[in-house]
Amino acid sequence: MANKKALSAEDHALLKKFRVTPKVVAAAKLRRLDNKQARLELGLGTSVMSNDIGGLGFTGWDLAGEERGILTVRQDDPDAEAKYMSRKGSDGRYLGTLPGAPAKLKSGAKVMLVESFKSVLAITSAAERSSQNIVVVSTNGCNGWLQKQDDAESEALPDLDLLAGHDVVICLDSNVATKADVKKAELRLALHLTTKVTAKSIRCGRVPLEDQVNGPDDYLAEHTDKQFWSIVAEAREPWLVGNTFATYDALVNAKEPEFLIEDVLQDQGICGIGGLSGHGKTWILLSITKALLTGKKLFGYFAVKRTVPRVLYLTPEVQLGQLKLRLKKFGLMEFVQSGRLLVRTLSEGPAPTLLEPDILMAACGAVTFLDTAVRFMSGKESAAEDNRDGLAVKCFSLLQAGAVSVIFNHHSPKGFQKEDYMTLENVFRGSSDIGAQLSGAWGVRQIDAEKNIVHIENLKPRDQDPFSPFQIVGRPCIDRDGDFCMARNPGQCGPLSEYVKKSQGGRPADDGKNEKFVFIREQLAAGVESSLKITEELNKKFDSKHGDRTVRGWIQVIKKPMDIKGQVKS
Repeated sequence: MANKKALSAEDHALLKKFRVTPKVVAAAKLRRLDNKQARLELGLGTSVMSNDIGGLGFTGWDLAGEERGILTVRQDDPDAEAKYMSRKGSDGRYLGTLPGAPAKLKSGAKVMLVESFKSVLAITSAAERSSQNIVVVSTNGCNGWLQKQDDAESEALPDLDLLAGHDVVICLDSNVATKADVKKAELRLALHLTTKVTAKSIRCGRVPLEDQVNGPDDYLAEHTDKQFWSIVAEAREPWLVGNTFATYDALVNAKEPEFLIEDVLQDQGICGIGGLSGHGKTWILLSITKALLTGKKLFGYFAVKRTVPRVLYLTPEVQLGQLKLRLKKFGLMEFVQSGRLLVRTLSEGPAPTLLEPDILMAACGAVTFLDTAVRFMSGKESAAEDNRDGLAVKCFSLLQAGAVSVIFNHHSPKGFQKEDYMTLENVFRGSSDIGAQLSGAWGVRQIDAEKNIVHIENLKPRDQDPFSPFQIVGRPCIDRDGDFCMARNPGQCGPLSEYVKKSQGGRPADDGKNEKFVFIREQLAAGVESSLKITEELNKKFDSKHGDRTVRGWIQVIKKPMDIKGQVKS
């Protein structure tokens, strides 16, 4: 036991600042400790004494009423890296309170858990002034109630079991609102008290974020007792503190989804456009991009309700030159120049993760297009967990970052070319998790390859009435007008079965070769001359293993009937 030394004038000034009463000072057995005494009390040893940690020592008692010695020392050294030094080693960990805790607990006292012992003194003094029956307990830091800090297998101190049946308020320092690790510690403590200790009630109080205020003791030094007790009174259940759940006020003031493009496209969601490869999905994305940037009617029919300041168009499966050709056809190059259309292709590198800071910042207030979705997935697109973790999480992160909407296109299974109807399951390749994340889904099917007539149906309307099927025509409209034209308006168009034969689809079935021919034509039109390069890109896109010799033969077949100067048959 260290020799008692009288408290210094600075100690008394400190206690006065936090309005610690003489009665509490006497009960607390505060002591002055020199460097050697402080090190012995805290279990640091005296073999290495490179810095002086002497200061004001705080004696602690456990909840069973046993005096356990010095819990923490407030160092006198103004340049100390940590103002407070606490007892080291798991054997020295215990919850710290003042004498008389067992009797108060027996009388049904409320319990308040705080981080520092100085807060114990300040709050106990405030309770004395207002005649409140309360036991204030220090956890010695946000994780100090664990026997082994920062260990996944840490066990809670057995002292906590004595809180069974009591009303408990957890009031950590104000940084619980700003530091994830402190918030995690608070929730972990609350969970333990709820499930293991079975406290009568658990609530969490919040010390406001203010200058000169960190812990509850700091708040009491700057505010009245009445203001402090209002914090305690307003403490809420752990699951209602923070942003785990929406507040009523947030719900009342939430902006409801609005149509970006009347009848067909809402904001605040993820829209998927599914179809066979080579059936015009990319051209449709570019048409939507043009409508959102210019305000011109989509397909010359659907009114744009709100333009957007910026569009991100991410297409990591084509080279920059190929995208340039398509942008020129739709008259979108000026928006790239002005910065309203940000593009990324294979030329700029592999597909970004979508969680990178520059992507998230650019997405705020913008619409993001992913062409195609599979380039942003992890693992196999048919696996539910890969679709969920590889795509859904990324799309939702974009929305959380402030994106107006996320729109992607996605391949249909090859078997869809034999069907004469559209559903989420037969249009979107992969598991049902793809469709589950969507707030809107379009199915597209080319029913006339020569004119590029595309049939479109609504497969999943959320919070809106489904739009009726319609058809658009690309040739010669895109070359002539820089966009699709409407071929059959909604209400004038029947279902897919009226325009294709079951087992045949929009194109002759040939195990996907026609889709690959379309891709090769696009590569040739974009100026790619190397058959090796075309073979590499084709195998990547279709997950195939064709050899260069086979692809060279296809190129010869394609070149004979096709004038590839600037013409791309999609």
